[in-house]
Amino acid sequence: MKIIKRSGSEVTFDINKIIVAIEKANDVVEENDKMTAAQIDKIAANIQEICENRHRALTVEEIQDLVEKQIMGISNLSPKYFLPIAVHSQCHPGKPLLQGEGQRMICSG
Repeated sequence: MKIIKRSGSEVTFDINKIIVAIEKANDVVEENDKMTAAQIDKIAANIQEICENRHRALTVEEIQDLVEKQIMGISNLSPKYFLPIAVHSQCHPGKPLLQGEGQRMICSG
């Protein structure tokens, strides 16, 4: 299964990148707002299933929207912590999602 980056290139979908990105964002929220590992795994599995059922490559923006909807569906966490975590992980493997507490890096190409 592939995803389409903003540059138009395709990369292989990696569920572990979704998990790691959500965990990084989860690290900066208040303790009482944190999701459990089971909740994070469920979100990632749901995203993977949705992507597989589309039978086409999704864009990073589509995956970003799916992740946000999944998180908001099981948690009261503010979306500011989760935009665009999945996109960043898929576009920038190995680069940190956060630079300082609560700041986000935007995926560009």
